[in-house]
This record gives sequence, C-alpha cells and structure tokens, in this order.
Amino acid sequence: MRPPPSQVQAEPENARFPGVPWETCGFLAARLRNVLPFRGPVGKPVLRWSENNVANCSVCKATPAAGAIGVCPACLRSLPEDEVSLGVHHESRKKYGLPAGPPGDPAGAACKLCANECRPGPGERGYCGVRENVGGKVRSITGGDKAFVHFYLDLLPTNCCAAWFCEGSRERGCNLAVFFYGCSFDCLFCQNHSHKSLAESPVLADEDIVEAALQPEVRCVCFFGGSPEPQLPFALRASKKI
Repeated sequence: MRPPPSQVQAEPENARFPGVPWETCGFLAARLRNVLPFRGPVGKPVLRWSENNVANCSVCKATPAAGAIGVCPACLRSLPEDEVSLGVHHESRKKYGLPAGPPGDPAGAACKLCANECRPGPGERGYCGVRENVGGKVRSITGGDKAFVHFYLDLLPTNCCAAWFCEGSRERGCNLAVFFYGCSFDCLFCQNHSHKSLAESPVLADEDIVEAALQPEVRCVCFFGGSPEPQLPFALRASKKI
C-alpha cells in the first residue's frame, strides 16, 4: 500500500530518472503544440475554502453547513432526499445548462452507456449533457469521430489512479492524460468541476489522441475526467487505434 501524500517525501529532480533528460516531455509538448489544434485547459482560479462558503444550518440554526447546501450533515440525513439534496443538485446543474435529472420520456430513445438509463425525448439531451436524441437514436452532440476532451503530459511516475498496477507507469517517459468533459454523476464538490462547462471544452478527433499517444516518449494513456462513460465509444475507438 502506498503511503498517503502527506508522508511522501519529494525526491530531487535529478534522482527520479538518472540519465533521462528532463527536456524529453517538454520537447514532446512543444512539438504537439505546433501540430494539434487544441492544448490543455486554460488555467482558472481554484475556489478555496473561506468563511463566505459556510453558513449556519437553515434547519437547526446552530451547526455550520456548506453555503452551497445550507443544511448541516445531521439535519440533511434526517430530511427526505428530495427536500434539500435534489434541489441543490438541480440548481447547480442549471447554470451549466444540464438536465436536472436523467430524462425518462416513455417515447424517448434509450441510452445504455451508463447506469442512469436515460430516455431523452426528441432533441433532448441525456443527464451527462453530451448525448442527445437525434432522429430516434441517442448520439454524441460532437459527431461520430469527435469528443469534448483535452489532454496533457505527465512525467512518469505520476498520480494516475491506475499507477499502482499499470506496467506503463513504471517506465521512463510520459503519461498521456486524456481528460473527458461531461459526467454520469453530479458531485457537488467535484475537484474537476470544469468538466461541466461543455461550451469551454476543446473538441478533438480520435486521431488527435492517437497521434499524441504514438509519440516515442509516451508510455501509457490514462482516460479520466469528468467521466469517460458518456464518450466511451470515442475512448474505445482511440484505444483500438493506439
């Protein structure tokens, strides 16, 4: 078992990969920047904790509660699910133009990519916001060979969730981190909440991912986000080509 991050001591840069030039991934990034139409995400300020994000619980009036919810954990557990929780989720999704809940139109088309089992009506999008009913079939709104996605390079070893068993993470070189926008879940305090902003996402073709993955410095590819499920056909197609 790996120790928690707080107990991991930083290694000197020259001790991680003796004999491997640190410019390797830098050169790859520069080369791809000249070849591919989109790069990684534009830097945005991180929302950090402050007293402005906390308020007294609106039910018990005493215990501090997250300002976005307004109810403390104890009171939240004692209330019916749809009285507070779902309302907060609905409001948070509204500003991104996402459906409040998984659509369930009896006459809609079935989407079977995730456990939400959406049935959007004609012209309606699924819960992820990425797929919609077009002519009675659920398809990605980006088209067949494109996706809401960006990628960047991580020098190995990296903090990929699969690093503890992935053989590629033990090699020298870079990991190609592929970040998908859109998600099948709706975590209020998601650390990657930018995945909900589909309008700000690059739209890349699977060949863009393949081209980057086949560079000699890249040893492994990590799909994450958001969640890959809403754009799983794209991920599978790119993986097969790689």
